Amino acid sequence: MHIKSIHIIPLFFFLNLALFAQLNPEDSIKYANFKKEKLYKNKAVYFLSIRKKTAIKTEQQWILYFKNELKKYKKNTEDVTYINYILAKLYSDSEQYKESNKIANYLLENKQDFYSESLTCDLLYLLGNNYEKEADIQNLLEIIKQKTKYCNVEMYQFYRLYSKMGLPKRALKSYRVYINSLDQTKQTKYNWAQHTNNIGFYFQKDNQIDSAFYYYNKALDLILDYKKEAPYKKNSKREKEVLFWVGLIKGNIGDCYKKYGNYKKAITFLNEEQKSAKIFYKGSSSKWYGEKYYWEQVADCYLKLKNYKLAKIYIDSLFIYNDRLKYYNLKKQYYKGLKVTDSVNLYTELYNKINDSVITNKKLDLNKTLINFLDLEFSIIEKLHEIKAIKSENINTKKQLHLYVALFSLAIVTVLILVYFFYQKKKQTKIISSQKNIIESNLEEKNILLKELQHRVKNNLQTIKSLLTMRLKSIKSEKAKETIQHSINRIAVLSKIHHKLYDNNNNLNTIHLDEYINEIVLDLKTFYDQNKNVEFKLNIQENIFIHIDQTVTIGLIINELVTNSYKYAFINKDKNNIIAIFFTRNNDKLFFKYTDNGVGFDVNKKTKSMGIYLIKRLINQLGSDAKFASSSNGMEVSFDFIDKSSY
Repeated sequence: MHIKSIHIIPLFFFLNLALFAQLNPEDSIKYANFKKEKLYKNKAVYFLSIRKKTAIKTEQQWILYFKNELKKYKKNTEDVTYINYILAKLYSDSEQYKESNKIANYLLENKQDFYSESLTCDLLYLLGNNYEKEADIQNLLEIIKQKTKYCNVEMYQFYRLYSKMGLPKRALKSYRVYINSLDQTKQTKYNWAQHTNNIGFYFQKDNQIDSAFYYYNKALDLILDYKKEAPYKKNSKREKEVLFWVGLIKGNIGDCYKKYGNYKKAITFLNEEQKSAKIFYKGSSSKWYGEKYYWEQVADCYLKLKNYKLAKIYIDSLFIYNDRLKYYNLKKQYYKGLKVTDSVNLYTELYNKINDSVITNKKLDLNKTLINFLDLEFSIIEKLHEIKAIKSENINTKKQLHLYVALFSLAIVTVLILVYFFYQKKKQTKIISSQKNIIESNLEEKNILLKELQHRVKNNLQTIKSLLTMRLKSIKSEKAKETIQHSINRIAVLSKIHHKLYDNNNNLNTIHLDEYINEIVLDLKTFYDQNKNVEFKLNIQENIFIHIDQTVTIGLIINELVTNSYKYAFINKDKNNIIAIFFTRNNDKLFFKYTDNGVGFDVNKKTKSMGIYLIKRLINQLGSDAKFASSSNGMEVSFDFIDKSSY
């Protein structure tokens, strides 16, 4: 007995060593913390973050383990809740969606006081993923509605559901909206390869094979370029992901070759996808969800090539999946090729029985589901636009911060000037009554100046208020947030004019440039021509539409340039004063030129002023550099830039 115990202890020790040898160092630490931790609220965090759980136990063994844990912790409600949450995740990972949904719905229906927002949202996300994989659109819509109440509003990927509902055109439109919602500056060639592939997928779903083939090949070029340029390590996770996507795109190209009737080439490309998927999912607890589709497509190709021996191997591989409709259809085609009539009739009958039921159910639910779906998508997009109005996409933090500081400083100086004039007016009215006529004359002049200054201030303050409001949500420092909020409140008192740019109801992304510039010029001409007669010559190419962000910047640049001309260039009122604005497009590039026939200025000296500095910074924001030229006959400013809406 003593001898046996000596051998048992080393055996247990080596079994543990073997177990940890199968785990990567990060998973080993998480598993050790999971075993050490006593509260299941914390144990759940460690366990669910282990990437290769099946290296320790199989999925079913883990399920049995946690069922036993339920019995052990049955007196502690909080521990039982988190154990059930883990079970719901495990059932979902093993594609036992009904069991997973049953537990998750029970937990949501019996919410406890200790439930955090994070746990509630995690359960909703779990149910949403399950319903999506089951193609249960009605229940999924309800989950999305609940997520908008309890979780952060996000751009839900509606295009995937439109695709499942058999609406590829609407899916493609929704997907383009999703792409536009992303931060374009953070999209790499890897990301664009994925986006381009997905666009091809929706064209394929719409049976536009030529368009799909074009986008798939474009996606392949992008991913291969990224593969050459990307600085990832060999055999790293990123390399496996890239190789997986290379295979996936090739598989999609294989689908197109199948549609074209080139079945041999289709099989070659489909096998490339299967090969890359095997490498990517090797040693992972996750599964390749495209495997069933791969068997179907290759089986169909071999049937078309009349290679029934190989076709049967792939068809039989489909039996393990719970998709009898496609399995029966391929069996029917297989026996039809072999001319076995009885088997053809049998599988035709089985196929029609299931197919009729599926079609009937889909017809009954589709209209109601689509109406609810469109209403939900509209409400979420509406909320996203509200959020977007107060949150800035951080394209170039450093440049934008400098611009904010410059604009804010200009606003403070302007406000101080206004306060000074008001103070002087009040002081002079009270103290120097004997000089009333002189004071009233001076005040009249000052009031004219105040009106001019106030008009400029309101435009600038509205822009500053919007910019600062958008930045407010992304600032973490409470002290900084308080400072900016005070500034916003003070500026809001002075700002009374609604920015005309946002009156455009037709399109939230682009503005008609010709109409926009004419409107700005008309307002400025109406305002400034009280003192000087200036002729505007506008040469704006028709039908130019540019991105709303760039439109705001163009408006600010024109406002600054015209103001500068009126204030400093046209000293002689009797002279035929002219301002010319030229704007044209050449493909994606836009060219802008501004000239006046005023007195000009010293370029080297004047470019250091705040106004010219601000103009240069605004032009820099468009991704360009300003070209200044000046003489006694006037001045010229020109630059070109890429239209952001063409990306």
